[in-house]
Amino acid sequence: LASPATPPRLRISARWGDGGETLLDVDYEPSSGSFSLSTAVPAGAQYGEHRVSLLAFVRRGGPGFAPGDNRRLLDSVTLAVADPRPPTVAMDASVAAGAMRVVPPGGSISLSLATRTLSGVPLGGARVTLRWRVDGRPTPPTC
Repeated sequence: LASPATPPRLRISARWGDGGETLLDVDYEPSSGSFSLSTAVPAGAQYGEHRVSLLAFVRRGGPGFAPGDNRRLLDSVTLAVADPRPPTVAMDASVAAGAMRVVPPGGSISLSLATRTLSGVPLGGARVTLRWRVDGRPTPPTC
């Protein structure tokens, strides 16, 4: 009987700036192919977009590998390192889908709010306080 193939060693690769490549080992369950990983972004990481990649390391080359290389790119994601503190936060507000756009005095309106850093990174779970006032009454159109 042939022995089962050895599963590849998985690592996450990240480049946070001029410091070179950071490799993190991934513990995963080969039967389900799932894993969970958490890591801190280094304090000295440069602001901007960075690529984080999932790599498979094997002992020999094969399809999908560069000559002499023992690692294969499985997937990657781009993320942004930015300062999410004010004043770098932007908020987009719009009337919620299905909400009435004309509201009588004393009425209420549903709004959809989205917060993000100025670099475009969404800020999930951000606490937002919204205050506004209406000054005067609109002038009726004349014919």
